[in-house]
Amino acid sequence: MIHNLDAFAEFNPLTDKLPSNLEWEIGYVQQHALQHLPDNMTIEDLNAGLEILFQLSLKNSINAMLEHYEKDANRFQDTGLFTTPAFEHFLCTDCFKEGERQNGEKYFWSQVFAVAALACLSDYVTLSLNTVHTFQPGESIAAQINNQRDDTYQLQKPELKIDAVEYLGFARLFNDRHTRINSDKRRGETVSRKKLKNYHEVKFFMVEQYNALIKPISNRKAAKIIFESMEEKQRSQMANEDPEQQLNIWLGQAQKNKLAGQNKLPKFEW
Repeated sequence: MIHNLDAFAEFNPLTDKLPSNLEWEIGYVQQHALQHLPDNMTIEDLNAGLEILFQLSLKNSINAMLEHYEKDANRFQDTGLFTTPAFEHFLCTDCFKEGERQNGEKYFWSQVFAVAALACLSDYVTLSLNTVHTFQPGESIAAQINNQRDDTYQLQKPELKIDAVEYLGFARLFNDRHTRINSDKRRGETVSRKKLKNYHEVKFFMVEQYNALIKPISNRKAAKIIFESMEEKQRSQMANEDPEQQLNIWLGQAQKNKLAGQNKLPKFEW
């Protein structure tokens, strides 16, 4: 992107429609970048995303790049280390925590990089609508300098499309990471609930058998007696490689009233 903090000053990708001659060029970027943003996203949120990107730009990414390429360092001795703005921002995300939007919701990295893609798009639209300047007789030095800068920006138009697509790629990467983490978390919670449900029958049997034993008795000896009295179906529900040790641990937890699901078991008598 060219305008780090005011990329959306002339084109708001949330509400403005692309000129028809640009739809086939960059409409894809706008459509897919917006898919990574929530429906309640505002222009203030977009500018907040630009601020986050600006902070990433201020971070020295040299060390991050060298660390990333350390294993292939010999490959870059002759050519030097080449990178892109999107990749530099990506490497620096490890040094920052995800921010917040104005409404307090988390500003995920997938959203920040989607905003970066839209910023490149907005710059591209702005440059496409502004033609290359032709110097006029009597033009002031200040005007000439400003117009020369605008002409230099025009030369960056091809790079803006490439950067936009790369930023969009990183947005997808972060989104996939987030989705996978949430999926693994839900899967873990499902497995935990299933284990708790499956173990309930075993724990119920364990408490009943323990209550019937003559006390005092060590937990280890009680666990051995209880396991030997179990039917094969109950034994098969214990995934632990050492089921007697697992029973021993559960008995200790039950004595401290810390056994998972203990409130649904008979009263533990010891």
